Amino acid sequence: MAIVVDILTAYQYDKPFHLYFSQITKQHKNWGAKDRKTYRKACYAYLRLGHFTENKPINEMVQFGLEISNGTSSLDNLNAIFPFADLLSPQIDANAWLESHLHQKPVYLVMRKGFENNCMEELNNSNIPFELFDDCVLKLPPESKADKLTDKGMAWVMDRASAAVANKVEVLPGQQLWDACAGAGGKSLFISQKFDGTFKHLCSDRRYSVLENLNSRFRLLDLIQPKTELADLNEPLHVPLQADVLVLDVPCTGSGTWGRTPENLKMFAPDSLSFMVSLQKTIVSNAIKNLKQNGMLYYMTCSVFSAENEQNVNHFIVNNGLKLIDSGYLNFGFSQTDTLFFAKLQKIG
Repeated sequence: MAIVVDILTAYQYDKPFHLYFSQITKQHKNWGAKDRKTYRKACYAYLRLGHFTENKPINEMVQFGLEISNGTSSLDNLNAIFPFADLLSPQIDANAWLESHLHQKPVYLVMRKGFENNCMEELNNSNIPFELFDDCVLKLPPESKADKLTDKGMAWVMDRASAAVANKVEVLPGQQLWDACAGAGGKSLFISQKFDGTFKHLCSDRRYSVLENLNSRFRLLDLIQPKTELADLNEPLHVPLQADVLVLDVPCTGSGTWGRTPENLKMFAPDSLSFMVSLQKTIVSNAIKNLKQNGMLYYMTCSVFSAENEQNVNHFIVNNGLKLIDSGYLNFGFSQTDTLFFAKLQKIG
């Protein structure tokens, strides 16, 4: 317990905890795999309590967090975890969302088409239990190691809700799709596999290293390589295309994924929300200049905050010549998956 208390006492909430913990373990090479797993579990049990731990002894809160994880204790006042629940969308069940942070989430994989049997056989051989969803998504227990599948290009890690959002995207044969905030390319991988290279595909991001990673993932999975381009949508730009379909998985608070990164319950500053909302408006305004008339915009966030989602969509409708076709939140039980928002809008102005 003393080691866990020392780790948490030194943590300044200025970086993701997994990066901080990795740095700590490198300084303590005498820790074995079992030690690292034990310390990590205890730390995350504490972090999942969010603001409830304030002004309370760390050792007591670690023990309480572990008891909750083991199902031998419970927290009655869920609002104590995160005192800014008023920022949530009215469509979000606040208690269910808050409670979900107390539990570790499963691992999900999307299987490469044609390798479904190989993936399930490999998991069976490794004695890793799984559930199959939507013909291509596998649910594994928390902290499952699936390197044998991902390293061989038979599957990739992707939350089930994220896969469901990507599955909302429709592209007709020959159409131009632009994934304008592509990041590591998870959604583009899913869309590419779904439509099997029948469309023109451009992925852009403002970070060269991220696009290199995206290209590597497409090669490993043997999917048709998209064109890639550096593009900073914070600034007006002229991407050399007119897209039929524009996918904008915009930077956001990430509040829909905090079940995996519970340190953000404390790291989040309400003042940062207005910055994100403004950034999202700028990105949409700059990107839709390259969307064809009557083209479709898929606006996506991994946020549960109304300001980033419904309120922004209303702004786009009023100010950017867009018409709402469909929208909503996707998760499959707050404790089981991330929560993502999507809106399908058509350019009419």
